[in-house]
Amino acid sequence: MTVDPGVLPGLLLLALEMLALAVVGYVVARVALRQQSAPLALAQGLVIGPAIWGLVANFLFNLLPGPTGALGAWLVTLAFGAWLAWRTPKAWRMPPREVAGFATTVLVIFWVALAARQLLMTPDAPLRLGLAASIQAGNWPPAIPWSPWQPVPYHYGAALLAAHLAPPVGPDLSFTIELLGAYAWTSLAMIMGTTLRQRGGWVSWLTLTPLLLTAGAWTLVFDETPVILQLPVPTSFTELGAGTSLGNVYWPAPEWPWKLPEPQASPPNIFKPLFTLGYALAFTVLERVTTHPRPSALLTPLTLAGLVGFLGLLEEAVAATTLGVWAVVEVSRVIAARPPRIRDLEMAKGATLGLVAATLLLVFGGGVISGLLAGSAKGSLALRWIDDPNNRLLLGSVESLPGSLGVLGLGPLAVTALALLLSRRDRLILALAVGGIVFMLASLMLEYKETPDLIRLDGHARNFGLFALLLALATRLSLLRVHWRNLSVLLIIGLVAWPTLVAPMRNIRHIVESGVQLRNAQPGHQAFGSEFPRMGRSSFGPFANRAVTRYVTDHTGTDERILSPHPTVMSVATGRPNASGFAELLHLFGITGAEYEDAIRFLEPAAIRRLGFAYVHATDSWVATLPTKANLWLDDPELFEPVIRDGIDALYRIQPAFLRLDMKPAPQSYEALRQAIPASATVYLTEGLQRLDKLRLASALAHARLVGTIDVSAIHPLADIPIEPPGAHAPNVVVFARDLYFDLGDHGYPVVWWNSDAIAYATNPSIAPAIDPPPAGTDFAVRLSDFRTDENRVMFTATFTDQAPREWTGQDWLVVEVDGPPWLQPIHKKDDGYTLVGAQWFPGQIGPSGRTEVRRYEFDALAGTLVVRNAAGDLAPVLQSADGLTPGVWVLAVRLHRDYLQAAIIPILKIVVSESEQVTYTAYSGERNVALDPCPERMQHTDACRHLTATARPKSSS
Repeated sequence: MTVDPGVLPGLLLLALEMLALAVVGYVVARVALRQQSAPLALAQGLVIGPAIWGLVANFLFNLLPGPTGALGAWLVTLAFGAWLAWRTPKAWRMPPREVAGFATTVLVIFWVALAARQLLMTPDAPLRLGLAASIQAGNWPPAIPWSPWQPVPYHYGAALLAAHLAPPVGPDLSFTIELLGAYAWTSLAMIMGTTLRQRGGWVSWLTLTPLLLTAGAWTLVFDETPVILQLPVPTSFTELGAGTSLGNVYWPAPEWPWKLPEPQASPPNIFKPLFTLGYALAFTVLERVTTHPRPSALLTPLTLAGLVGFLGLLEEAVAATTLGVWAVVEVSRVIAARPPRIRDLEMAKGATLGLVAATLLLVFGGGVISGLLAGSAKGSLALRWIDDPNNRLLLGSVESLPGSLGVLGLGPLAVTALALLLSRRDRLILALAVGGIVFMLASLMLEYKETPDLIRLDGHARNFGLFALLLALATRLSLLRVHWRNLSVLLIIGLVAWPTLVAPMRNIRHIVESGVQLRNAQPGHQAFGSEFPRMGRSSFGPFANRAVTRYVTDHTGTDERILSPHPTVMSVATGRPNASGFAELLHLFGITGAEYEDAIRFLEPAAIRRLGFAYVHATDSWVATLPTKANLWLDDPELFEPVIRDGIDALYRIQPAFLRLDMKPAPQSYEALRQAIPASATVYLTEGLQRLDKLRLASALAHARLVGTIDVSAIHPLADIPIEPPGAHAPNVVVFARDLYFDLGDHGYPVVWWNSDAIAYATNPSIAPAIDPPPAGTDFAVRLSDFRTDENRVMFTATFTDQAPREWTGQDWLVVEVDGPPWLQPIHKKDDGYTLVGAQWFPGQIGPSGRTEVRRYEFDALAGTLVVRNAAGDLAPVLQSADGLTPGVWVLAVRLHRDYLQAAIIPILKIVVSESEQVTYTAYSGERNVALDPCPERMQHTDACRHLTATARPKSSS
C-alpha cells in the first residue's frame, strides 16, 4: 500500500461526509420508506443519502451555484434526516454490535473494491473530469468545458457527487471518482447481499452473493457479449477425455491480458459509478414499491419519487424503466383489489402522486430526458428490428471443450425465464424480470445513429435478469428442507457458481497483490506497467503552474473562456471552459473544432471572437509555433494585456481592440476557407478525407450546401450536421484529402484553398482562389517514358528519383479501385482511414538510395502480372497477390513505406476495364513528385505522432 500523508486529511473529511449521508439514508429508509429490516435499511441508506443530497443540490444550484449551494444542500439534507429521526426516535435505532458488523463488512468490501478500481483507468476522463471540475467551480446548469454553448443534456449525477463531495484538499477529482466508484459498487453489493440473506439466510448469502462478480454483469462490453452464468454440460458421449474438460471448466488457464476490455477480476461497472448507483437505487425503489408500506402522509411515495428523480441524473434508461415498472405494480394492485378498500384507495392516491412527482422530476430535473424534451438535444433513436439479434446471446451459448464436456452459457432471456419460473409470483422478482424484458426488447428494436448497437441496454437486461434470478434462488432455497437445501447449495456451487466465477476468483489475487494506493494518480502512472497500457491509474499532467491556476480560479469568472494549448488539462485544473470544441455544436467527445484550430495555430481574431475567449494561457513552446504576426499581436499590451507570468507560462487578458480587428485571415486557416466559399455554393466533401478533417471542414462550411457523407462518431454530437448524399447536387467546390492525393491537376480546376490536411478545387469559375497552389514535393519523383500498349498489356520505363532516402524504407506496387472521372479517388481503405486496400499487389524493385534508378516494366491488368527487366536485360515476372481486374476504373500506383506504415502513394497509370474486358491504359504525364513528412501536421495532436504517416503532395499541374 502506498500512502501520501497529504491526502489523509481530505480522505478523513470525505469519509465523514459519506458516513453522514449514510446515516441520513438509513433514517430515511426506516422512517420515510417504512423499511422494517434494519440491516437492509443500513444497506439501502448507503445510496439513499447521496441520492437525496444530490437531488437537493441539483435544484438548489439554480439559485446558489458552487460551494454555497453545496453547503445549502448539506443543511437541507441533514435537517430532513434530523426531522425524521425526531419524528420517530425509536424506529432508527440498532444494536451497536450489528452496526459494527455491518460497518466492518462495508470496509472490507470497499477496500477490495478500491484496489480493483485502481487497476482501471478513468473512462472518458476528459468528459467526466472536465464536467465535474466545471460543476465544482460553480458553472450551472452543467456545461461541457469544450462545448459551453448550452447546458449539457447528459447524465451528470455522478459528476455532481464527485464535484461537491470532493474535499477541498487532498484527493483530487480523479481519485475522488475512484473512491466514488468503489463506494457505489460496495453499496450495490451490500444491498443485494443483505436482501439475499434476509430471504434465504446465511447459506444463500454465501452461495449467491459472489455471483455479482460474473462477467455478465459488465454493462458496457464492446467486443464479445458475455453470458451471465456458465455451467458444464456433456457434449459427447463417445469422446474420451472428460478429465481434460473438467480441468478447462473448473481450473482454466488464466488469460493474460484478460479477455474482456476490462479485467474480469474487477467488480463489474466499478469504473462507472453511474451504473452501480443506478442499479442500487432502482433496486431500492422496486423493493419498496413491491412491499405494502403502511399509508403515511404521502412521505413514502414522494421520497421514492425523489430517488427516481436522482436516478434520472445517473442513467435515464434505468430511471424511465423503473418508473414504468412502478406504475405497472400500482396498476396491478388496483386491479387485484376487488372491491377496493379505503386503505387500498389511499395507497393508490399516494402512489399516483408519487408517480406524477417522479415524472415531473425526470422532465424538469435536468439530464438527458430534460434535454430531449427541451429540445437542447435531438433524439436520433430509430425503432426497427435489429437484423442479427443472435449477437446479443439472449439465450446463451455453448462452447465445446477438448474432451466430452462443454460450457453452457446462459444469456439474459434464459436467466430471466428461469427467474420467472422460480418466482412464486413474488412481486419484486416479477418487477425485476419485467425490467429485464423491457431492456431486452429495447436492445432488439432501438438503434442509435451515433452508436448503432446500444450495448448498455444489453447490460441492463443482463443485470436485471441476474438480480431477479438471485432473489428467486434465495427464496426457493429458504423453502427447502435442510438436506435438500444442502444438496441444492452444493449443486449451485459446483455446477454454476464456480464455473462462472473461476476466472474472476483466480484473477482476484492481482487485486490483493496490488493493494490500495492512498494518493492521487501521477501523470502516466500505470499499475501494471507499460505492457498493459489500458490498465492502471493515470492522470492528466498538471496545468501550467500553481501561480497561473490560482489567478484563474481567484480572479476570473467561472464561465469565462480561456484559450489554452492544453485545453482539457486547463479545464480540469480550473473548472473554466476552454471552448475548444465545434462552435455552437454540442458534442460529448473532446475533439478540437475548426475555430479552435485557427485560434491555436494563427491566433485568428475571427475565431477567437466566435468562440468567446476572454483570456489566453500561453506557454513559451506554443508561442514559438505562432506566425510572426501573431507574436506581434501577443506582445502588444493594447491587444493582449499581460496578467501574470510564471516561468514558461503566462496569462493574457484579451482586449476589445484585438476583438475589433478586421483583417484578412491566415491563408491556410478555416476562416479563410469560410470566407472564400459563398453561401450559394455546393461543396462536395470526398470520401478520402479523414473523418476529423471532414468534420472541421463541415463546421467551417456550415453556411454552404454540403454533399457527401459524415461519420460523427468521433465527436458524438447532440444535434445533426446537415449534409446531403453524394450526387444530390453538382458541386461548385470539391475538397480532397492531401494524404491520399491522387493527381487532380489534369482536370484544370483552380485551387481555392488548402492546408496540410485537405485541398479544395473550384469547379465554378465565379469562385476566386484565396491562396496560391501548394508547392510541389521534391523528396521522391517518378516519371514514365517509352509508353506503349499491346492488346491488354502496357510497357513503360519508370525513372525513380530519390532525394530523401531517410524518409522511407521500402517500395511496392498497388492497383486500387477508384471512383469515376474526373476525380479518380480511391474507394477502399483500411480501418485506419488512410492505408489503401489494393486489388492487386506486387513487391517493389527499389529501395532508399539517394540516387536516380531506371526500370523497364510490362503490366497486364487482366492477367494480373507485372514483369521487370533484370540486370541482364531479360524480363522477369514479379510475384503477384491477386487475379485479374474486373470491370471498373483502377489506378496503378507506386507506394512507399516507412516500416509497416504507408508513407506515400504516387499514381502513374489509369486503367479502365470495360464490361467486355477491353482494357484502356492512360499514363499520367510529367514527373510525379511527392513530399515525405515524418509527422504530418494533421497528426501532431495525436499521441506524439505514434502512427507516423506521410502526405503525398504532387505538383499542382502536370
